[in-house]
Amino acid sequence: MFGLGVGIAYAVPINCGHRWFPTHKGLVSGLVVAGFGSGAFVFDQIQTVFLNPENKEADLKVGGDKYFTENAVLKKVPSCFLLLGGCYAALQLIGCLMLADPPHQYQQLQNMDAEEDEGVVQNTESEPNFTWREAITKTAFYQLWFIYLFNGQGIQFVSGLYKAYGQSFIKDDHFLAIVGSLAAVCNGSGRIMWGHLADKYSFRLAMMLSCGSFAALTLSFGLTSLSGKGLYLIYVCLLFLCFSGNFSLLPTATSKAFGLRNYSIIYGLVFTASVITSPIGAILSDNLKSVIGWYWMFIMCAAFSLISVIISFKFNVRKSNGQHI
Repeated sequence: MFGLGVGIAYAVPINCGHRWFPTHKGLVSGLVVAGFGSGAFVFDQIQTVFLNPENKEADLKVGGDKYFTENAVLKKVPSCFLLLGGCYAALQLIGCLMLADPPHQYQQLQNMDAEEDEGVVQNTESEPNFTWREAITKTAFYQLWFIYLFNGQGIQFVSGLYKAYGQSFIKDDHFLAIVGSLAAVCNGSGRIMWGHLADKYSFRLAMMLSCGSFAALTLSFGLTSLSGKGLYLIYVCLLFLCFSGNFSLLPTATSKAFGLRNYSIIYGLVFTASVITSPIGAILSDNLKSVIGWYWMFIMCAAFSLISVIISFKFNVRKSNGQHI
């Protein structure tokens, strides 16, 4: 259910934004998904203030992770879901009411601007508009799918367990909530940054930089336990800044490679990689971590990202002027 909701939340607004601004698809993707990534900046604080206003410490240690047993915290969890659900419903209603496709005349004007900017003759009839059946026969589709698959392992591990790792040497739940909020800001702003880089240079270069940086940071993340709060905060923010690129770059590449007409369906198919990523990530996090420990988990996540660097290097979809998309 979570994956279904996320898939719907991503594809439709991004497709709408691309129709309004076809020459800035990377930036538009980044701006749209920045809202998704930045949400934790607000809601991490809401959850912490609602559930744990007295900054009680998680006191039950199981398999290296810490959990709360304080009844004053636990009894508020059901009400917290209702509070968050009400907030999400109100925000989604407002967002849905504001969605609208541009008029046909506006789309024609934007296409004329694109032709002038690129210095090549492009008409809307010659732009890629693959059906989903055609898309799944292309190498580029599977390259995007596997990039999502391998990057998803590291993203799920870091975003899901950065706090549990921090709790192993930091005894301050309010500080960890602040870390989560600042990381959310980096997550949101990073999506805009990576999308802009894809527009200015190429998806290929931006994705290689995103994955390579994430791998380097993950490999050395274990050093934070030796230095305390400051370095941990910096690392978590940088990790979120790096992996945020996936959420603006993959929609951008899908749109540029396969066209807008069937974008929502095709990106939904790329998103099916999460069907594998989620259960594998859960198994690795719950079972393997207790066996090999934090540091080897960091190394494994870095290895997944390095595989994505290689796949991104092999990605070879080009514009009509010969440049990488």
